[in-house]
Amino acid sequence: MPKDDVPVSVLICAHNEATNLSKNLTKVLSQNYPLFEVWVVNDASDDETAHILDDLSQKYPHLQVIDKKEKNKVGKKEALAIGLQQANFDWFLLTDADGVPASADWISGMMRRAVANKGTKMVLGYGPYFKYKGYLNLWIRYETAYVAIQYLSAALWGRPYMGVGRNLLYHRSLYEKHKDALANHADLASGDDDLFVQAAAQKGQVEICTDPNTFVYSEPKRTFFALYKQKTRHYSTATRYKAVDQAFLGIVTLCLYDKPYTCHPTCFTKNLYCFYYLVENFEYLGG
Repeated sequence: MPKDDVPVSVLICAHNEATNLSKNLTKVLSQNYPLFEVWVVNDASDDETAHILDDLSQKYPHLQVIDKKEKNKVGKKEALAIGLQQANFDWFLLTDADGVPASADWISGMMRRAVANKGTKMVLGYGPYFKYKGYLNLWIRYETAYVAIQYLSAALWGRPYMGVGRNLLYHRSLYEKHKDALANHADLASGDDDLFVQAAAQKGQVEICTDPNTFVYSEPKRTFFALYKQKTRHYSTATRYKAVDQAFLGIVTLCLYDKPYTCHPTCFTKNLYCFYYLVENFEYLGG
């Protein structure tokens, strides 16, 4: 089946995201892809989110809105589960209200990777931050690129362990098989992306997409305190990674930044190959 004939459901969860939705949602709704729908779950917002979504739905008939009246749990896992259950198509492309696709070919680029191999059930994308002046922004973009190189390289190596929720594509069959991965970590504000990948990703079923046209950008934090709060939330999921993945990440760090000669030569060579492959192909890595 040609890639443009494979329908896609784009999912966004929004809690008090009126400003971001008014700026960014049209870039998602106006993608150059013939068969897609966009589901936005209004997660008990008390700002102008509902009004903005109502206005946009009049202009874009492929925009579907779910109004969730109460926010019963932290994070967006509950809202995401509701959206996934309502989606009409079998491929789910996840992003955030503050996500800005790099081009109108975001969906087509991600789907191109999805249908390239018959057994693919998941595609990991990249989500950089916008570039601004200052050391804080430089650090944020560097750290984001470094983390991306790690998890995308691991996927190339056959050990997928995480992805980012603002640019993640997976098949309905994968969700149906591992839907409990969202409910099992409902107590955490984060984890709708990396902990799902932890549970669902299998070697041979995961592709990566490093086409700059498919990057999804976000606004970076502007203060060190805001960044600290964000990272504290993100790192709360690390202790729930599989033990083998925690060990793998520790070994990768030791191989590259401590004493490479202490690691088995084959392991070190494969790791460097994956890292160099991505560095060479990430023309715009880091924004």
